[in-house]
Amino acid sequence: MNKFRDIKLLSVNNEKSLIDDAYIILQNNLGKNYIDFDSFWFYVKNNQVLVSINKKEIVGVLIIELTTQENFFNKYNIKGNVNNCRILNIQTIAVKYYKQGIGTALINYCISNYSKYVNIIFTPLWKSISGTNASRLFQKFGFIPFTIINNFWYKDSLGKEGYCPICGSPCTCSVVIYYKVVN
Repeated sequence: MNKFRDIKLLSVNNEKSLIDDAYIILQNNLGKNYIDFDSFWFYVKNNQVLVSINKKEIVGVLIIELTTQENFFNKYNIKGNVNNCRILNIQTIAVKYYKQGIGTALINYCISNYSKYVNIIFTPLWKSISGTNASRLFQKFGFIPFTIINNFWYKDSLGKEGYCPICGSPCTCSVVIYYKVVN
């Protein structure tokens, strides 16, 4: 049995230490200023944070957003034909231990539990000089590249020391949007 199958929504009713642990995992994986605590708290309050728990320890975090394709395209400044369909945006995935099946369990949980509510699942994946983060993981589930946005975090990173764990600030990394049609 997979020891990371205890996946649940993080809520404001959880112990503060669990919420803090989830935030620390995001900071360690994504850079210390990528998501500020107020933004993270917004996601928690709106039931958008899934966590994988092993023996009372948070080992994985996934931030989701149920939205429309139009809103998603506007958020990422994507041009193109828009169908007014419901989508799931897997905004962020971060794990404490790599190659342990944590990311796989979180994505599988998302697909299994949210596909009935949406037509398409999108995920923006971070692309640095090291490659596209988590691309093989998402491809394993049938996700394919949709578009690339170069220098995606450049403006957001200006003046924020340590924003990107690869290039610092300003960040010159790109985002590759992957997608999967589910309905």
